Amino acid sequence: MDLYHYYFYENADQRTKDWFLAGSPVPIVAIIICYLALVYYIVPRYMRNREAYQLKTFMGAYNLFQVLYCVFLITRLIQAGWRPYYFYKCVETDYSYEPKALLMVETTWYLMMIKLFELLETVLFVLRKKQNQVTLLHVYHHISTFVIAYIYTKYIGGSMLTFSIVANCIVHIIMYSYYFMSAYDVALFKFLVAKYKKYITKIQLKRVPRSAMDMNVTVGSGEGFGQQLDHLYTFLVDDLSDKRTIDLPFLHSPLWPLSVLTIYFALVFYWIPNYMSNRKPYDLRTLMIGYNVFQVVVCYCLIRQLVVHGWTFRYLYTCELTDYSGSKDAIGFLYASYLNYLVKLAELSETIMFALRKKRNQISFLHVYHHVFTYLLAWIFAKYVGGSMLTYTIVVNSMVHMCMYSYYLMAVIPDRMPFRLNKLKPYITAIQIIQLFSILVNIMFALRSDCDIPRTHILLYMPYMVVLFTMFVNFYLKTYRSAFSKAMGACYTDGGLKSKAN
Repeated sequence: MDLYHYYFYENADQRTKDWFLAGSPVPIVAIIICYLALVYYIVPRYMRNREAYQLKTFMGAYNLFQVLYCVFLITRLIQAGWRPYYFYKCVETDYSYEPKALLMVETTWYLMMIKLFELLETVLFVLRKKQNQVTLLHVYHHISTFVIAYIYTKYIGGSMLTFSIVANCIVHIIMYSYYFMSAYDVALFKFLVAKYKKYITKIQLKRVPRSAMDMNVTVGSGEGFGQQLDHLYTFLVDDLSDKRTIDLPFLHSPLWPLSVLTIYFALVFYWIPNYMSNRKPYDLRTLMIGYNVFQVVVCYCLIRQLVVHGWTFRYLYTCELTDYSGSKDAIGFLYASYLNYLVKLAELSETIMFALRKKRNQISFLHVYHHVFTYLLAWIFAKYVGGSMLTYTIVVNSMVHMCMYSYYLMAVIPDRMPFRLNKLKPYITAIQIIQLFSILVNIMFALRSDCDIPRTHILLYMPYMVVLFTMFVNFYLKTYRSAFSKAMGACYTDGGLKSKAN
């Protein structure tokens, strides 16, 4: 079964499947990526040598629009039958095509549109050079509310959970009225702003537990909720997985990768830093030599395993599906996927070695993001895919890693090298960028309408690859574009282990 088609089409509200932005999740992901690119890269670069925009008139109009729009949403919900008892009474969604039911679900779509429009607020902050207001909480809030509004429109479109919409609109009417008044030097406005400023945050905080209570009533009112969760878990973990992997160690339950990552984060960000606080850095040169040799050898073995069982470079562009049979070549592809998963598990040790050597500057967000998600995606690939044209990622990644870990091996023994390794650093990063771009090309070929690779697998890879590609390009431009000699002191290594900074 194509999990993507099941969850995003068959299991969705059929009334909204053809509505703007209520169908495929791809546009939603694309909007979020564009939002992050605008807020953290494009607009900051544009504003670097410019004065902050004032935007007072625009912001006044925006705040007034928000107030009127929230009144509009509440009015439509009341017309659709919403009443205050939706706070505590179990009211289910009416999925019929009755006028009030359609009015209710249309209102949830209007909610999604305003949450999309609210992403503009962050862009306005950046244009006004109020970067201190672009906090993690702010960005998380706006992205999550937009995604939740999409989910609500696509799957629910009603029920007692509409209480959250009403509560949110009431709070927003108060908030944006406050923002509107605070922007103008009017005596009455100044008096009201000064008097009620301290209550704004309190009102927002009180809205959250009430929405949570609303959710608890919904969950508590359903009989057999635990059984439903159990059935869902069995469906996702057992029924959809590759049955050939049932006896492979560390692969059956998602609790294994979750436990590994919990220990990984605890070691890297708490236990080892505390342990090393009053100790000198460990000299792990011998271990690092062995580790880098191991990586080169195992990457060669991965490539050989796939090539022996039929892999060719046509997997970059031709639609090759997974063979789930028990044939020799099919099992060979499966074992290569499993070996790739074990290699990504071993690569988590690189961050631990950085911590033991007190190389905290190398434990960057890019480094942790890369290793955590490659491990999770390798687990998903081994458990559910185990083949197809997406194995191109394994081959090209192994080729690049053979070059990289050979470089890292030479960096451990620089005294024996006839040239300075610093000259190779830009090329190593460039190779990584080319690798990521080629993987994105592979994903684009897999997205063709005539290719039956489950879209779920592709959607799991594509956002990660886009973000990683963007981060690597940004790193390369910041580090190497002006002058190589200036950038030689610091280079992100994709898990590479070097004895010193060279």
